[in-house]
Amino acid sequence: MPVNIDGGEVAWTAKTSVASTVETTIKKTGAGSAKHVIAAGFTTGLVSTYDFDALDLSHYDGVVFWIRSDTTLASGVLRLVLDNTAASASPLETLTIPALTANTWKLVGLTFADGDADGMDSIISVGLDAASDPGAITVYVDMITAVKRVCGVRNLEAPTNKSRGLHPHHPLTAKYGVVGVFSGTSP
Repeated sequence: MPVNIDGGEVAWTAKTSVASTVETTIKKTGAGSAKHVIAAGFTTGLVSTYDFDALDLSHYDGVVFWIRSDTTLASGVLRLVLDNTAASASPLETLTIPALTANTWKLVGLTFADGDADGMDSIISVGLDAASDPGAITVYVDMITAVKRVCGVRNLEAPTNKSRGLHPHHPLTAKYGVVGVFSGTSP
């Protein structure tokens, strides 16, 4: 069963040169998305973090979430981090976010490097991190969910539903949502 880490309805804690709020008009699911306005003065490191009650993710294979940027970004500029300490102070998982196209929602599935690592049974923080300077941009994150692999899927980013012959309204897609079956984009 997927585990919701963040639905985008709560503002994250912004770091220096960042403003984080809940965006209610540019969202993919629910009432809002986590909006992160990164100013030109920001360089690298944690952008924003969100703390929550402990979740046991030790039996999960990765996460899926929606992300959107107002600027095209190369793969690896942004990362999603998970931690068993507050404010993502010492991340247990650092997951590279793929390339993003300006003003386009992208469904991303990322596999944990070691889901059985010590501490994955008590995750209390998620963060958006910049490995390199993204410039002055706005990033939206929505519906971060921990997932298990679907039988026959080796990587949470591939294959696509289309390549597996699954229609978007196929019962597997409808019942389990994204659950690692595909990644893709949406305007």
